[in-house]
Amino acid sequence: FASLPPSPPVRLDLSTVFPDPALLPDLSGPMAVAVAGAHWRTYPDDTVDVHLAAALHGTWPFPAEDFTVTSGAQDAVHRVAGVVLRPHDRVLVEEFAAASLLDIVEDHRAQAVPVRCDDEGPLPEALEAALATRPSMLLLQTRMASPYGHALSRRRARALTPMLAGHDIVILEQDTAHELAPTPDVSLGELLPEQTLLVRSWNKSHGPHLRVGALAGMERVVSRVRARQKATGGWPSMLTQRALAQMLTDPQTRETIRRAGATYRCRRQQMVQALREQGLTPTGVAGLSV
Repeated sequence: FASLPPSPPVRLDLSTVFPDPALLPDLSGPMAVAVAGAHWRTYPDDTVDVHLAAALHGTWPFPAEDFTVTSGAQDAVHRVAGVVLRPHDRVLVEEFAAASLLDIVEDHRAQAVPVRCDDEGPLPEALEAALATRPSMLLLQTRMASPYGHALSRRRARALTPMLAGHDIVILEQDTAHELAPTPDVSLGELLPEQTLLVRSWNKSHGPHLRVGALAGMERVVSRVRARQKATGGWPSMLTQRALAQMLTDPQTRETIRRAGATYRCRRQQMVQALREQGLTPTGVAGLSV
């Protein structure tokens, strides 16, 4: 996106992967609860709200050495890149990667190396060839991938593990629409916890103005991200963290998210069918884009 000229105004932009405002839960109640229950007049002792940490405890697919919160998934990826990457490093990305991820690679003066995918994630032969370039990082969308729509399968994760285990590479997974995902929660961190970081966010499922993401995994990377957050004051508001925690445990909100996920799946199936009727072959199994 950063390299493109401004786009002309269009009636309907299908490239943005923005959530449908009509399918988002109401923020007014959770924010009121957060304001009433948080010590918002003083600076926090920690950058992570204890209620959010408790809500996320036990939901991670692998045992993480360290944990912090960020201002959404893109902020987490950018901060990790700032810790891990040096100019001219190579970064493995999906052959059809989200433009925002390519912006982050470019912003750190690194070089994106494409890895071809199918519906189950990176193809083993493609990853093996890309690893020959000696990359520093692998950026991987594990579910609801934008724009391809692939979802990492457990079979594919097992096939990729031996290749990645033999390389000094940081695996950074993004599971940014996981609350809406119809596919299983699969992470390379289950097999390679010492090399893996996982980023999650709730902007697409619970609201883009929450700006809350979670980053967990290798302590040597997460601790440096957290230290830089404290140095810059760059952690998300305790009020939005507390509001999200309340929403994650609220039965009514959970039902709203469940209905939203079903609606997105139905819409995508209709779009895929319409494209097939025009002789096209859409990729992927789930996502907010086709």
